[in-house]
Amino acid sequence: MPGFDHNATAPLRECSRKAWLDAGEQFRANPSALYPAALRAKAALEKARGDVAGLLACEPGRIIFTSGATEANNAVLRRFAGPDARCAVSAVEHPSVLETARALFGERLALLPVDSSGRVDPAAAAEIIFDLKPALVSVMAANSETGVIQPIYDIAGICREAGVPFHCDAVQWPGRLPLGDIARHCAYMSFGAHKFGGPRGAGILLAPAQDAGLRGQFGGRQEGGRRAGTEDVADILAAAAALKEAVAEVADGRAAAQQGFKAAFEARMEALGAELAGKQAPRLPNTSLLLMPRHEGARWVLRLAKLGFETGTGSACSSGRAGPSHVLNAMGIDAARAKRSLRVSSGAATPERDWQALADAAEQVLADLDAEARDSAVVSI
Repeated sequence: MPGFDHNATAPLRECSRKAWLDAGEQFRANPSALYPAALRAKAALEKARGDVAGLLACEPGRIIFTSGATEANNAVLRRFAGPDARCAVSAVEHPSVLETARALFGERLALLPVDSSGRVDPAAAAEIIFDLKPALVSVMAANSETGVIQPIYDIAGICREAGVPFHCDAVQWPGRLPLGDIARHCAYMSFGAHKFGGPRGAGILLAPAQDAGLRGQFGGRQEGGRRAGTEDVADILAAAAALKEAVAEVADGRAAAQQGFKAAFEARMEALGAELAGKQAPRLPNTSLLLMPRHEGARWVLRLAKLGFETGTGSACSSGRAGPSHVLNAMGIDAARAKRSLRVSSGAATPERDWQALADAAEQVLADLDAEARDSAVVSI
């Protein structure tokens, strides 16, 4: 079945599966123990840390392995929560940031607004940051629903000038765009391995190596005392292997090729009457959020699934909620249009023919749903 829901979970890469299986055989010992098998597991763990640090262009001491981006985001926000602490996050953050910030900071939380394209305005953000003097600012790298890329370099610069730590949820970045020196501009960054073809249950948190106040979990002294719990060596090695391959796909142009395939698909969808959320903003090459001309997004997802296509209606972590997406609401998109949202997100290896086949299927679904609506209207009369 052609997968067009990579932003929810990308298929497990073969390199990642092999790394996991090999590690399960070779490194079964607890890496915190002292006997030879444990020391071998510890060495493999630290090699993976060094490999990930090399890919992210940062020091190994900044890398903390977690169970996923949700845990990483929670850890950073808890690090800066306090009785009088304030926080600023964008209005379009993933629930693991937005809901955690609301729970921890309450009325002391400021939402950085976005424009109709879904982008934070750096000038407006600067005004809020300098006025609020928050303990932390968190803005995602790219939105999982719309694919809109945030001006994080600008916002990171504002935070440096204001003397405020900057956190970036960058889960949608690897395998889509070059990592470059992005880590150098952020005090904290979060990644989830399953977004770039690694295993679920593995995440990466970048933090200052000197930050003794960060405690992802309490207990043992693993991860430099910053995240308790026996490290899952197999998942960590599998995540490192997936990240390496994802970075290579961007470097050799495979990921960028999706931009052209997506553009042709979007043109056909606009011809059907669909709107493109965030069309005027820079977006990830693999992501398209369509406001379909008629019928609710859930019906589109189910009908396309029957034709063999995996799609979504927005953030997978928000799919069970009642009401329209908070992201589209922040962009000023009314509830009626937001309910017709359909998210399409590909992988670097998705062929052009799959995009074309998806467009064919969407045209068929629209015709079928329209015919059913007409038949239903006739019966009701």
